[in-house]
Amino acid sequence: MTTTVSDEPGLHPPGLIDMALGIRGSLEDNSTAVFRACMLNAMCIGIDVAELLYCERPCMSPFYRPRAQMNEDPAALVAASSHDSLPIALKPTLAQILIPHHASLDLIPLPRLRERAILMCAALPRVFSLCEMKLDIYTRNALVCHDHDSSGDSVSQPWDMRSWQAAPWFLSKWKMVVDTDEVKTNLSVPGIPGFWM
Repeated sequence: MTTTVSDEPGLHPPGLIDMALGIRGSLEDNSTAVFRACMLNAMCIGIDVAELLYCERPCMSPFYRPRAQMNEDPAALVAASSHDSLPIALKPTLAQILIPHHASLDLIPLPRLRERAILMCAALPRVFSLCEMKLDIYTRNALVCHDHDSSGDSVSQPWDMRSWQAAPWFLSKWKMVVDTDEVKTNLSVPGIPGFWM
């Protein structure tokens, strides 16, 4: 059988979709799990995955509305910037709509972390390093996305906060943007059974 270029996994969306869905399983490490989860969340949001991965130019968040006015109704802005089928944890915050930012932040299903990171980056760009935070999340295993719940019985979804686990060092390092209530309610923390962020 002859293989054509279109059958090869690549940076075009069909290849990425196959790759993101196909790597799930026992051979998947933490970095790969986060990559898969982020690709699935990008597709859920409607972000062009090829553009997201093309590092030569920034991929602006699709939620950012440069013409939005500060005096507009916040609930109406949020409603107009997302779609009904978007999971709650991926719906944009007001900061995501009003402040320009890279789409990679939109992929993490922790709304308060996204909001605070964007605000800190806009208010204190010399103090808050968004690049450092993204490196921690995407390359240093600060966050892990599990494909099954803690019992191993049911499949977890990457847009569900409860699927994500935070490393204690990440929570300490980024305490200025981590909401402790969001952490306690939804995320799991290694070594603390039942402690959900």
